[in-house]
Amino acid sequence: MIKNLFVVPVAFLALLAIHACNPLNPAQDIPSYITIDTISFEGTDPAHGTSNQKISDAWVYVNDNLIGAFELPTTFPVLSEGKQKVMVIGGIRINGIAATRTSYPYFQGWTENIDLKLKETTVIKPIEKYNPATTFRYTADFENGLNLVNLPDGKAEPQMIISTSVLDPELNGTACGGIFLEDSMNRFSIRQKADTSLFLPTGGRPVFLELNYKSNHPFSIGIISSYPTGEEGSRIMTINPSANWNKIYVNLTAAVNENFQAQGYNLWFFGDKLESIPRGEIYLDNIKVLY
Repeated sequence: MIKNLFVVPVAFLALLAIHACNPLNPAQDIPSYITIDTISFEGTDPAHGTSNQKISDAWVYVNDNLIGAFELPTTFPVLSEGKQKVMVIGGIRINGIAATRTSYPYFQGWTENIDLKLKETTVIKPIEKYNPATTFRYTADFENGLNLVNLPDGKAEPQMIISTSVLDPELNGTACGGIFLEDSMNRFSIRQKADTSLFLPTGGRPVFLELNYKSNHPFSIGIISSYPTGEEGSRIMTINPSANWNKIYVNLTAAVNENFQAQGYNLWFFGDKLESIPRGEIYLDNIKVLY
């Protein structure tokens, strides 16, 4: 079963850590320590696309009790010793915002019995996987063609990019999508390539877009909701430029719920050229819609 989102502000992460450090009984409670440097990710099905993830936090449970949510790398105290059931769930930043963190509902979590020793630090190396209950409604990695199509209000056409100066072989494979903004091609408006609109669940079930991108120009992400009378676009967020390839997790849930009567949805990438940037370059890859 896919879990609901539990979002915490960054200040609460610190509060959890402080609470974990305060012994309940200073005379008796001497902690063990756990160190987590990173959480790796293991893909189990090529149909799920890239294994690249941006896991920023560790949500840690000991014997099914939440110890805290910690920004990585981290070392934290645990008031237990001996064999303990430790579960770690990878955490992400919703919409790339540091102040909105959550354990990602599509991660399975890593569990192992760990032998903890008082006053000593145990290093663990969790490995995340996708939750088997996750639905991959749409995936596109551009390895087999251009997975973006232009909309009528767009001027700059999406293109297939195979330049080695742009691609990271481990991340992109042999191709990605690109949009260039210049001169009269000063606006782009595109959606994912699909035979039909995407069916997405409403009623509060989390729906996320995973995306790798690289750009020198801001661009926006939204959804286009399809109704019998026409289509309606909903902007979700604007993504700032990133000189290096970056991963973002975009929360589509609210926009989908606001258009719960729609017959289907399309991803929407769009933007207008800024005069301060002579040539806008936007690269997209590894598009996934999950619920």
